[in-house]
Amino acid sequence: RKLYFYDVLLDQVTKELNLEMLPEAIKLSPDKSTAFIQLVDRPQDNISNPNSERRYALRVDIANYTATHSFALPSAGSYLAVVLNGERVLTSSSSTGVTGLLDAKTGTVLSTLSGVYVSGNRAVIDNRVYTGVGGYVDFSNDTLTYQAIAGTNFASSSATWALEGNKYVMDAEGHKLDVATLKIVSTQAPPWNYNFDQVTFVPQSNFGFVVNYSDIVFFNLNSLEVIKRVSGSEIRSLFLLDGQLYSFGSPPSV
Repeated sequence: RKLYFYDVLLDQVTKELNLEMLPEAIKLSPDKSTAFIQLVDRPQDNISNPNSERRYALRVDIANYTATHSFALPSAGSYLAVVLNGERVLTSSSSTGVTGLLDAKTGTVLSTLSGVYVSGNRAVIDNRVYTGVGGYVDFSNDTLTYQAIAGTNFASSSATWALEGNKYVMDAEGHKLDVATLKIVSTQAPPWNYNFDQVTFVPQSNFGFVVNYSDIVFFNLNSLEVIKRVSGSEIRSLFLLDGQLYSFGSPPSV
């Protein structure tokens, strides 16, 4: 029940925070200044019943290594989905199909949206969260609305990311959407199976990587061209620092 701040250059833990509950996930704000840690309170006498679990979000100021406050997520089955900024977060529930907009200071539910499940890596541009190239969730004025994009007919994707200064949105199936016109401008087959375990984007260096079963595929964000494909057994851990890729193990050539 600890959160460790690890300096990869010094190869040591520089700070640690004690946590009151078990940590499950970490979500970063778009500017990387704030982290939200998803915590779970799991009663030991009823561990097999997921409805008995309650989840919380702990807000952490990364620069100062301090936890500022925590708040309860709306209900059992709700998870942190997307950090919109330091003030607002989205939660989502696969069991109820409800997405919630929360005040990140108080945990107050400001708006809800039924029938839309948001999770994973999502492009956040202005007041829109792109669930795919076929639609987006708008959170203007602290109200959630879903807008389908006419003429696309594509379901929600497993991931979306912004390209070229937020001019385009790409999804994991290789569809590229012009944000201004909301038109698909190109489609190309991605070099991975859709069911990947992890995806990381490095827009400042124009590449990303996905962990696809036992393979790690490095790709160009614009063209989806494979830069390098590496067996997962060759790399024990990947991390990023100031736009540079580091590895414990055999580093790939990127």
